[in-house]
Amino acid sequence: MEADDLQLAISYAELAQSLAFRDFLQFQRAECERLELAALNAPATDFEACRSAIIAWQQRRLVVKTLEQTVIDSANALKSEEVENNDARPDPSRTDRSGW
Repeated sequence: MEADDLQLAISYAELAQSLAFRDFLQFQRAECERLELAALNAPATDFEACRSAIIAWQQRRLVVKTLEQTVIDSANALKSEEVENNDARPDPSRTDRSGW
């Protein structure tokens, strides 16, 4: 993993423990629910209003899900990187000089 990618993964993984981030996600989920209700209650006779309400809801939902998944993926990538670094044993075939 490149240094910039590693730093970014660390930053995203640390977000999961942030109270402000959890509050932000809670607010975003509430906003998704509000937009969903607006989409459900849009007048069926006004196609453009229905379409706009559904698009706004789906876009917000996609952004929230993508952000949540990025945090999860970053935490998993850090765990994998840590396991890989901790399990980095030398390959005996490269250090064995008996074949010389």
